[in-house]
Amino acid sequence: MPFWNVDFSLKKNVHVTERVGAEFQAIFSNLFNHNQLSDPYLVLGDQGDWGALGGLSGVQFTGQAQANSPRAMEFGLRLRF
Repeated sequence: MPFWNVDFSLKKNVHVTERVGAEFQAIFSNLFNHNQLSDPYLVLGDQGDWGALGGLSGVQFTGQAQANSPRAMEFGLRLRF
């Protein structure tokens, strides 16, 4: 089952002095937070779980309901001297 994500990153280099600089970085995974569900699971042992889209079933985990990861953001600062 194909799915797609939009990842995005920004970088900015700043020179403080001739020898000292800084690099700011921001990385966004799944920028628009698209929810893409997995294929339905066929659980033959329990009729109440038939065709479930994942999740907890009693004490048995039937799988994840989302095929991709939710939005994640990462920020960084690198000092160079």
